Formats: sequence, C-alpha cells, structure tokens
Amino acid sequence: MGSAKANARGRQLQELFKEGFIECVDDDTPTFEKNDYEVKLDWLLGSQPLLSFTSNLETHPTIGTSCGHKPLTFDISIGAEPKPPTPRMSFNFKTAKWAKFRSKLDQQLMLWNNDRRLDSTLAIEEYTSFITNSILVATQEAIPLSKQTNTTPMISEVTKRTAAIEIENVLSRPFNLKSGTPQGSPLSPLLYIIYTADSMNGIPTHTEHGLFADDTALWTSGNTMTILNT
Repeated sequence: MGSAKANARGRQLQELFKEGFIECVDDDTPTFEKNDYEVKLDWLLGSQPLLSFTSNLETHPTIGTSCGHKPLTFDISIGAEPKPPTPRMSFNFKTAKWAKFRSKLDQQLMLWNNDRRLDSTLAIEEYTSFITNSILVATQEAIPLSKQTNTTPMISEVTKRTAAIEIENVLSRPFNLKSGTPQGSPLSPLLYIIYTADSMNGIPTHTEHGLFADDTALWTSGNTMTILNT
C-alpha cells in the first residue's frame, strides 16, 4: 500500500487494518481510468458501526482531462439529530447545478492574464487568491442559497486564517486568506482536484502523474538517462 513517495503512510494504514480500527468497503469497481487503463486505486474506508450503514457505492465521470480519478458517492442510511437554525446563510446541495458551476468557473478563469509570469511570491499569492475566488464565485452560482429571508451576511470560513507558500525550501511571508473552505470540509478535496486538474498538462509525455485529495504524485520511466533527466 502507498506509492514510492508515500510508503510510510501505506505501512501505517496496513497496521490500522491489522488492528481492526478501520475497514474497506468490499467493492472492486475501478476508480481510476486513463488511456483505456482502469484500476482500483481509491477505497472507501471507515469504522464500525458506521461502515455497516454504507451502501450504493458508485463512481462518476472524471473531473477535468488530466486527472483519472473518478469521484465516489455512497449512501449512509442513518439519521441525524435536528440542529437549531444557524445565523449563517446555508446552501442547498440537493439542487446544485454542476454544469452551471463548470461554465461559471470557465468564465472566471478566462479573466486571468495568461501572459503574466508567476515569478515572485506576490504574483503566486495573487494567483492563488484569484483561483480560490473563482471557485467560490462558481460555487455560489451553482449552489442556490436557502429561500428563507436572512439579513445576516455570510461569514467566511477562513476568517483570521493565514497561509504561506514554499518554493525550493524557501517559505514566503504569511498572508491572510480571503476565501476558501475550512480544514476537514468534505468540499475541500473536490475543490483541490478541480483546482489542480489541468496543472499537469505541461509535463513531459513519458512522465505519469496522479492527483489525490491532498497530494500530487509524479513518476517517470525511460530507457535512457537523457529521458529521465528531462
């Protein structure tokens, strides 16, 4: 388990399996598809008794052109205690219009000047904010707000949070986040994959890649050192 870059994580996962803390949903449906190659790479993990309530595990078409991972959906037949009304404006995910999301996101991304070079920390910070805001605008277009009247402004999930960018072991100065999703949000992995789906278009043809919810892995092979060095 685990890739060449993450074998330690794979071994830790195997130990958890042996000790019975987590289990896999017994399903062999391929979750990765690229160039007519299909394989089961992604697994649904959980612990009992929650895992016993899980059913209808399904895969869906890949997001973007370069990421071969298929989104997974499943049902959990379990109820939840009613929560008191929240002062925040809630989203209705059941009526989300994902075609509109993709269309609006494409419109927003067209606003960026592709001739601009990202050769400084400031430029990278501005580009990061631009991408994040574009995703947020598209999300607000595709996921309707609740119909109830609410005059309370929506509170940002990244209020008072900062981030930094690391390039070749050099860390930038911290900067304030203006928008985004909180750590642990189920929407965060989806946004990450959408954000990075086309980032691998410029790599050499002999280099393969994999995009995951929290990581990007690259691997290459060749019969000459010249190919490997490129």
